[in-house]
Amino acid sequence: MKMSVRVSESGEEEKVPMFMVAIGVPLMFTSTFEVPLDRATFTSRHSLDMNFLSCDESVADLLGFKPAEIVGKSWYHFQHACDLDTALACHKTLLTKGQSVSKYYRFLVRSGGWVWLQTKANIVYDSKTCQPQFVLCTNYIIMRSDKEDFILSTEQINPVPAPSGWTLW
Repeated sequence: MKMSVRVSESGEEEKVPMFMVAIGVPLMFTSTFEVPLDRATFTSRHSLDMNFLSCDESVADLLGFKPAEIVGKSWYHFQHACDLDTALACHKTLLTKGQSVSKYYRFLVRSGGWVWLQTKANIVYDSKTCQPQFVLCTNYIIMRSDKEDFILSTEQINPVPAPSGWTLW
């Protein structure tokens, strides 16, 4: 509190208290997530509801999926069911603070099993309208495949083409 002196209409000086009210929003420090960008790292871009919009070509070498197989699907779709609560907490933090760092979680691998990932996510805002545009994620593979060669999802099965001359409806 600070006191200010003001002159009243009658010409007398009077002390008036002045206050400052502020709202603070804590931001995460970038040093809390220092990951070397090496061959075990890939970036992905998502809508605000975490559907994949794009991802690095390196995802094919790291996870076995072609980018086209991932784009349009939800980030949650590829996560282990036991890690969904952790993922949801990370997503909520992202939406409220504009950035988030996940705990370790399992992500589906095309050939079978899971890899352990940690993700740093940031919302990217339009420079003119200040509206959120998309989420940019840096994904770091912490540990290679768990239960390798186990088929755990239909996403891991190659589609079988219909025999020639057959019509599927």
